[in-house]
Amino acid sequence: MKKIALFFILSLAALSSCGRNSGRKFEAFSPEAFAMNAPDGWEITANVRVRGFDEDVQGKTHKAKLAYSIDLVTPSGKTLNSFTADTVDEDQQEEFTDLPVEAQLELDSTFTTGKYTVKFNVKDLLSGREIHTEKEFELTK
Repeated sequence: MKKIALFFILSLAALSSCGRNSGRKFEAFSPEAFAMNAPDGWEITANVRVRGFDEDVQGKTHKAKLAYSIDLVTPSGKTLNSFTADTVDEDQQEEFTDLPVEAQLELDSTFTTGKYTVKFNVKDLLSGREIHTEKEFELTK
């Protein structure tokens, strides 16, 4: 009977250690966006940190897979959907605390000065959960 109880306890421990996100809230935090003048327009740097995503644990390797797109909202209110998109596919030997989602956007001289918004759309490819956050920045001459 002790062997069965020990087996049951060890099985539960193994299953809980394979728990993919340990019950953490999937969230995006600390969004940043800023513009720099470039010869033919502007270069925008946009980034956000993401935590609480699921992890695929294989032995001692933790893998995370995120997909993201960034929408750009112009001063006139027009939204340019999926202005840029990419994936983050990382693995490491320990549990992740968070991951950066980073993008460089180039805006040509047809974009006017004013306040813009970048909207981060992030999807955890392991769980299917999605999060959204945004950050305003300004284009100036």
